[in-house]
Amino acid sequence: MYAFDTIVTEQTDGVLICRFNRPERRNAVDDHMHKELVQLFSTIAADDELRAIVLTGNGAAFCSGGDIVHMDEQVGVHDEAHPGLFRDAAGLCRSILSVRQPIVAAVNGDAIGLGASLAVLSDIVFMSSTARIGDPHVRAGLVPGDGGMIAWPLLVSLNIAKELLFTGRLLGAEEALRLGLVNRVVPPEELEPKVMELVAQLVSVPQHALRFTKRVLNKLLEERATYALDLGLAFEAVTLGTSDHKEAVARFTARASKDQPSN
Repeated sequence: MYAFDTIVTEQTDGVLICRFNRPERRNAVDDHMHKELVQLFSTIAADDELRAIVLTGNGAAFCSGGDIVHMDEQVGVHDEAHPGLFRDAAGLCRSILSVRQPIVAAVNGDAIGLGASLAVLSDIVFMSSTARIGDPHVRAGLVPGDGGMIAWPLLVSLNIAKELLFTGRLLGAEEALRLGLVNRVVPPEELEPKVMELVAQLVSVPQHALRFTKRVLNKLLEERATYALDLGLAFEAVTLGTSDHKEAVARFTARASKDQPSN
């Protein structure tokens, strides 16, 4: 049921732990992983046996966002309307919001761009003290249309969200905690034990009450998704075709090539 190429899962006593599993790419999301993420959350939403979900990453990162090397390969390939963006990106955000069980993000390393969205669209976020979080879409010449704009203003206030999304600045764990973007910051070696302590509490409470409480609270996010998600994705689709984006991708890939060790 939970067999994926880019996500490793383990299930025990109603708890599903999901580990993003492209560590060689810092768990960056390509098209295949994007589709598997949609499938993951859609399957979770239909699984009444699950009582809690934990999201984390294998390797040094939680999720470093969209795979910019993959973006470089796709520049100029897709139809200008980018229909897949609306289908896949909107589908991912809505599939996360469709999950009625509590989702706890264990941010073990950098959560950037889409990775930050996966974290903040979870219900509770624990963050390693050595991790960073942020959404630098604008630095890649793109609008952050994949869901971050829905959650960030509710968590940190509208004007703080504007500053962070306008600049694409990455936050250290303590600043993210102070601003309200995450719930708790813990040392790296304590991250999963502390998360599992909370999960034990979540699975022990009456489940109908917990899930209905989440449904009411998530109405704020669902309403924001209804009127803002498609607009954000439309503007992201526009920026995918701009020279700003193409130049940003070219600069990144040039730096990446320079950083590769020579044979």
